[in-house]
Amino acid sequence: MKAKEQELEDLSRGTNISLSIYDSVLEPIIETCTKDSISSGKSWIFQNSNSKECNKLLANYLNFKVTVVNTDFNTKLHLIYLVNDVLHHCVRKNNHELKQAFQRAALSMYCAAASCATDEQRPKLEKLVTLWETKSRFFDDNTLEQMRQYDETFKLFKNDLKTFYQEEIDKATKPGIETYEGYKSQHEQYAAHVQNTMTQQVQFYTLLEFSFN
Repeated sequence: MKAKEQELEDLSRGTNISLSIYDSVLEPIIETCTKDSISSGKSWIFQNSNSKECNKLLANYLNFKVTVVNTDFNTKLHLIYLVNDVLHHCVRKNNHELKQAFQRAALSMYCAAASCATDEQRPKLEKLVTLWETKSRFFDDNTLEQMRQYDETFKLFKNDLKTFYQEEIDKATKPGIETYEGYKSQHEQYAAHVQNTMTQQVQFYTLLEFSFN
């Protein structure tokens, strides 16, 4: 998460798109998800869609907010609704580059939401897949099938993240592993000492018993 946050912050500085302002635009969508809040969010995104890097930040920040572990289902769902609206507008305005950026982000966003959804919540997502399959056609058949296999797809997404950020993960976990190995070594030494002491005591009492007999 820290490595991904740093990447997004770097993109933010490079594109002059404020993530704090982006958050303020997203907040009413997350809280109420009205048509007006979605429309305002969509408009803001299009106003800031000025380059390939801008598109990457706009899509990837939504992806990050939805795929992190502690995000609740309604937040995930509302931001996916925003993505759906942006994709509709991309088609209308023939904004192919922004459309591609949001298409790439949408798959793991959908699977993250579906993976944590209850049986009562999941139909809301399934309606979107049906819409994308029969009417909107934002995604090809392979992507739609991956959405249906959301648990496996999201697992692969997380594994890909681990591979991509392996160096950062190693740096973060190294101190803990070294501490664990240190405690493990101390425990093994202590266990060996206790075992040796017990063996010596058994031998002593065996000899003592033998001498009395």
